[in-house]
Amino acid sequence: MQSGQVLQQRYQLQTVLGKTQGRQTWLATDLTNQSSVVVKLLVQNPQLQWQDIKLFEREATVLKNLQHPRIPRYQDAFSLDTPEGSDLPWFGLVQDYLPGTTLQKLLESDARITEKQARAIALETLQILIYLHELNPPVLHRDIKPSNLLIGQDQHIYLIDFGAVQNRVKAERSTMTVVGTYGYTPLEQFRGQTVPASDLYALGATLIHLLTGVAPADLPQKKLKIQFADLVSLSPNFRTWLEILIEPTLEHRFITARQALQTLQTGINKPLKSISQPLGSRVKLQSSPHQIIVKLPAPKIRILSMSLTLALMFALFLLLRVLTFLSDFMSPIIFYAISSLWIVWGIILIYNIIRYLSLLRYQFVQFNKTQFIIEKQIYGICYHRQKRPISDLQAVQQSVQKSQAQSFLPQSGKTELDIVTLQTAKQTYNIGIELTASECAWLAQEINDWLKLIK
Repeated sequence: MQSGQVLQQRYQLQTVLGKTQGRQTWLATDLTNQSSVVVKLLVQNPQLQWQDIKLFEREATVLKNLQHPRIPRYQDAFSLDTPEGSDLPWFGLVQDYLPGTTLQKLLESDARITEKQARAIALETLQILIYLHELNPPVLHRDIKPSNLLIGQDQHIYLIDFGAVQNRVKAERSTMTVVGTYGYTPLEQFRGQTVPASDLYALGATLIHLLTGVAPADLPQKKLKIQFADLVSLSPNFRTWLEILIEPTLEHRFITARQALQTLQTGINKPLKSISQPLGSRVKLQSSPHQIIVKLPAPKIRILSMSLTLALMFALFLLLRVLTFLSDFMSPIIFYAISSLWIVWGIILIYNIIRYLSLLRYQFVQFNKTQFIIEKQIYGICYHRQKRPISDLQAVQQSVQKSQAQSFLPQSGKTELDIVTLQTAKQTYNIGIELTASECAWLAQEINDWLKLIK
């Protein structure tokens, strides 16, 4: 590609803004309205892999559905004709051009920011992350760093470069595609288990880089935690807030961007206790120094889905009655065929009865100082019970599960269900099927807090 070249008979390339292996970013002119745009190109080369194409397509798909004033607006996506001798086409993505300076440019000029400036950057970035993380499904950026945060001419912060973006297909259920930048990427992301708190870690590492002038990868570590306090003078509250952001252990970090923002604004650094039970939650929790008992509600019955199912079953019943009556005047083969249809109808009926009975089950989880117990009950009758020593419990955390795994549950249109996982060395136990993400964050907090007390 070269300056002056016109793509799609519309976008005239002007200046290279960035260039990495397999990718080029150009400032271009949209000839239809003479506006400036950014054109990102995935360029055919021998090192190009299929995963690169998938990431590029995912970026375009996600950006197309984002509407936020601090995220460059998607305009267009296209593929170029396959150049001669190449096996794959080139791909293009067009976004609004935002004039400004990246925070990386400030670092390259040896500039450092003050605590006041760091707070302002954090506040605006967290507001963007709240928008992304609270979408359904949540969107994870996965590559927050100084070069991907831009100070616009209006002095506001913009989040750019969604090349590593991912809809929240969790961790243990997804393929091991590790993206991110060393020094800004938390441990769970290297394991392919990216969560919203992973973006918070990257933000914390970015702020530390801006405050100290030293890249996070070059700072000393103690028990895998970045050590920065001796290099910069900060107020105790802000330093503690930053330390919570970069906790290597996920359970010790802020869980949501909203929680991190509220804590920064109030100055009260309570990384877990600041999460309260969401309004309208039907989860019942009883806690004492000796035990904690959680009663998890049955999924809500979807009246429309049930009504349609009953109507369909009744219509099939009437149809079969009519066919049965008519079969008396037909050959035996037709009679046996209709009898087989009755058997099929019976199987469908039994399946739907089991399917909707599953909506009446409650889940009870009990923790005491020696063991944890998970029970499933219907009408007070326990039909499944699991018991494990409390010493086997390694982690309790918010997670998601593909909804298809719940074969008897009527689907709500979601491809993923928020859950809380109880992790042991040999097995993972899922509780709280169909809770909201905020309920799962709160419940994981309460269980972790109680476990800390008994230790």
